[in-house]
Amino acid sequence: MGHTIQPRQVYQACCPFPLGPATLFISAYEPGAPVAEAVDANTGAACVVYADDLHATPLTPTGDSRLDGYALIRRHVDNVPPLAAW
Repeated sequence: MGHTIQPRQVYQACCPFPLGPATLFISAYEPGAPVAEAVDANTGAACVVYADDLHATPLTPTGDSRLDGYALIRRHVDNVPPLAAW
């Protein structure tokens, strides 16, 4: 994991053609939990994502681009619209 996952963060898929949502908004997370509750930022659909798939950067420790998981793109989103508007 390596970084702090918190509600109101936004993550983008590292894979160019993700099988799941391209962009996720973290709606709930209990520290140490194996999963986070999220919302697909494009459709508003609720989903669950493994905490181990949420990364601080799109790069691996060796500097290579990640090919899976999600990279943090916004640490905290203010003035979030109702989920139905996502």
